[in-house]
Amino acid sequence: MSLVRKSAALLAVAAVLALGISAIQDLVRERQATLRSAEASVAESLAGVQLVSGPLLVRDCVERWVEETREAGASRMQQRTRHFVGQAPAASLAVDGALEADTLRRGIFTIPTYVLRAKLTASWAAGAAPALPSPAVAGGSLHRGPLLLRTTVGDARGIRRFAQEVNGVALDVSAGPQAGDSAAVQAALPASLDEGAPLQVTIALDLAGTRQLHIVPAGASTQVTLTSNWPHPSFGGRYLPLQREVMPDGFTARWQLTALSARAPQQLREGLHPCLASGDHRECAESLSVGLFDPVSLYTLSDRATKYAILFVLLIFAGVGLLEVLGRAQVHPMQYLLVGAAVGMFFLLLLALGEHLGFGWAYLAGAAGCSGLLAVYAIALFRSPRAGLAFGGAIAVLYGLLFLLLRLEDAALLLGALLLFACLASVMLVTRTVDWGKRLA
Repeated sequence: MSLVRKSAALLAVAAVLALGISAIQDLVRERQATLRSAEASVAESLAGVQLVSGPLLVRDCVERWVEETREAGASRMQQRTRHFVGQAPAASLAVDGALEADTLRRGIFTIPTYVLRAKLTASWAAGAAPALPSPAVAGGSLHRGPLLLRTTVGDARGIRRFAQEVNGVALDVSAGPQAGDSAAVQAALPASLDEGAPLQVTIALDLAGTRQLHIVPAGASTQVTLTSNWPHPSFGGRYLPLQREVMPDGFTARWQLTALSARAPQQLREGLHPCLASGDHRECAESLSVGLFDPVSLYTLSDRATKYAILFVLLIFAGVGLLEVLGRAQVHPMQYLLVGAAVGMFFLLLLALGEHLGFGWAYLAGAAGCSGLLAVYAIALFRSPRAGLAFGGAIAVLYGLLFLLLRLEDAALLLGALLLFACLASVMLVTRTVDWGKRLA
C-alpha cells in the first residue's frame, strides 16, 4: 500500500475512532442527566437542599389610609393599604449541629442524604422588638400584628422535630408564610411576656435534606459548629469555616461571624428573603453552606477520562507506527482500527462496569481486560510473544498513568506534560539512526 493511501486510510480510522469516543462522551453526559433525575426523585420524596435561617423577631404591619381619586370627571374616596414586615435579628446566635449523613438508592444510583440534629440558641437584649415606622401618609393609621418568632427552612417536608422555648417556656409553633422556595415556622410570644424584656430562645431541630445544607448567619454575632460522619465535605456559600478538621470518618467545622463581617442581619432587616442562590446573588440573604461531596464520582471521573481518550489512542498508534518503521511488522489500517477500537472499548467498560462495581474496580477490570486483549493481538501482529507481551505491558502502564491523571487533579497538567515529553524523547532516541527518506519512500 502506498504511503499516500495508507495515510488517508489512517486518517479515516482516526475519524471513526473520534466519532466513537464522542458517542461515549455523550453517553456519559446522558447518564449524568439520569443521575440528576434520580437526585430530583429523592428530593421530591424526602426533602431537597435545605436552608436554616433565624429565628427572627417579626411583626406584620398594615398601614391604611383614604385618598381621593378622579375617574371620568368624578371624584371618589378610595381606601388604600400597604403591608410590610418588621424584622429584628438576634444579637447573638449559636447553631450547634450534627449532620448525620446516609445514602439512598434509586435504581443503580446512590444519592447522599442527611438529617441535621441541631440546637439553635438566640438572644435579644431588652427593647429589641422591630421598630415601627411612622405612617407614610398623613392621616393614615398603622395596625400592628402580634410579635412573632419566625424561623425559615428550605423544605418544610424535612422537619422531623421542631421544639421551641422562650425564656424557658415552651411555645406552640405553626406554619408561617411561604417565601419563594422556603417555608417558615413561627410562634406568637405569650401575652404575659413583656415585649421590652430580654429574650432567650432555644430551638431543637431535626431536619432531613439532600446533598447540601445552607445556614444564614442571622445574628449580629453568629457561631456555627457542625460535626458529621461524612468524610468528604464541600464548604461553600459566602463564608468558609474558621476552623475545620476532616478525618476518614467525618469532619468538624466551625464558623465565627460578627456584624462587621456578615451582611445577613442587615439584609434580613431590609426584607431580603433567605434562599438557596449561590454566589453574589443580590436578592438573597447571604449564607454559608456545606455539601456532601463524592470525590470518586463515577461520571465526573469517566467524563475526565474520555477527554484523554484521543490522546491515549494517538499514543498507542504512535507506538504501533514506531514498531512498523523499525521493521518489526507491516500493519494494515484495519489492524490500526481494531487496536483503536479495543482502546476505546475500555472507556465504555469503565462507565458500564462502574455503575455496578464502583470506579476503582471498574477501572482495574477494564484496564486488565483491554491490556490482555491487546497483548494477545500484538503477539500475532508482531509474530513475537516477547514483543506482544511488551506491547501489552506498555498499554497497562499507560492505563496506570491515566489513573494517576484522574486522581491527581491538581497535578494533572504537570504529569501529562511530563508523560508527553517522555514519549517524544523515547521516539526520538529510538529513531535517531533511522533514515526517514528510505523508510517513507
